[in-house]
Amino acid sequence: MMRAAVLYGANDLRLEERPVPVVKPGSILLRVKACAMCGSDLRILRHGSPRITQPRIIGHEVSGEIVEVGAGVEGYLIGDRVSTGADVPCGNCVHCLSGRANCCDTNYAIGYQFDGGYADYILLDPLVVKYGPLSKFDKKIIMVRGSFG
Repeated sequence: MMRAAVLYGANDLRLEERPVPVVKPGSILLRVKACAMCGSDLRILRHGSPRITQPRIIGHEVSGEIVEVGAGVEGYLIGDRVSTGADVPCGNCVHCLSGRANCCDTNYAIGYQFDGGYADYILLDPLVVKYGPLSKFDKKIIMVRGSFG
């Protein structure tokens, strides 16, 4: 089990025990070491968002350590430290296919369509792994354990 801050509606964020997500092909399980709160998280918390189906774990500026790698994932290993941002392009629209993923017609997002980082673990969906803003960072950088890390 893991702890997660789950949004049920405007001004309704609850700390819950949830099962640790199960890795599927193409995905990565990340042990969250830190998750920032930005302006969009505050707006979601205060006012909700039509892009979010609740209940949802929010938080999209995440860093942590890979603890499991799904079948077919290349370039990432258990123990790698990674960070990710919010926006996840679809990889299939005309914008994505022509190198303008920042203009994606769908524009998925962590903490919106995918559960976010206000939890002990986050499952990085295959779309996040393949097209998202996922970056490794040097193991020499010290990660300080936060409230969910």
